Amino acid sequence: MGRKLSVDYSALNIKVHPHPTQQVYVDLFFTAYEKNRKIPLGGNTSAKLSRLWAINEDKPLDGLIGEITKYNNIDPDSWVNIETGKLAEQDEIDEIKIPDDLKPNGKQFYFIFFPREHILVSEARDKDGAFGPKLQAKFFKFLFSPKDIVEQFTAIDITIFPDESTLNQILNSKTLKRLDLIIYRPNPHDFEDFEQGILEEMEQQNAKIFEKKLIAQDKHFLQPSDTTKNQIRVAAHNGKVVYTDVDPETGLTNKDKSTDETPFIERDKYDTSKMTALDFLKVKAVEIVNKLKK
Repeated sequence: MGRKLSVDYSALNIKVHPHPTQQVYVDLFFTAYEKNRKIPLGGNTSAKLSRLWAINEDKPLDGLIGEITKYNNIDPDSWVNIETGKLAEQDEIDEIKIPDDLKPNGKQFYFIFFPREHILVSEARDKDGAFGPKLQAKFFKFLFSPKDIVEQFTAIDITIFPDESTLNQILNSKTLKRLDLIIYRPNPHDFEDFEQGILEEMEQQNAKIFEKKLIAQDKHFLQPSDTTKNQIRVAAHNGKVVYTDVDPETGLTNKDKSTDETPFIERDKYDTSKMTALDFLKVKAVEIVNKLKK
């Protein structure tokens, strides 16, 4: 008899510029995978892209499944005898034989990347551990940042999808004091005419980033126009929105907040007697992509 396990999922928007076809996303992931790089994540934690394959072998554009292995590194020169409290002598260290390819506290997380939508949905937390959206974004930024990758694929932008309630809060707020919109180049096939217009404006001026700042007049609040609201939506999914508002109950001005501080998280449970974690991810990933596209 199975049991119900809870899983959190997060999502990233990964864009390549320029890209004549969506095949460039397949090439990017497999090129990075073949490099077999170990990515430092801070402290003694590292990770690597340990497996990658297409959902449908002959149709990689339908989606790629990947497995990220997160683990801890051990400094082979820093050993201590916890009984005596003394640092280990060199002859004691020499007796320690741990193969270089064995690492402690290993945990594996699955993701599915959809090249057509360039959206990646990943396990962010389960019963065994966590690999949060910010750490995932850091992993992929380092994975795609080496010179040989950049030379082949030019510009690669990664955005953490924000929680929709945060976006709605910004759009509906009546007490905004400040807005900072940061937009990385959106892809031309993703949006309506308005978003394509932003891309065209950026391309005409060789701009990598579009920024817009609005500060309310003294004793007034911002009243974003329809154009600004559309730009807020684009920034939330292709960069970030930094904003300052006033708490309507206390009248106090809140500290600056950002959409990348409240990432999208989807939590659900699956029955282990009916499916595996990967099977459930395949179901949830399609649901999440459809939700984000709307």
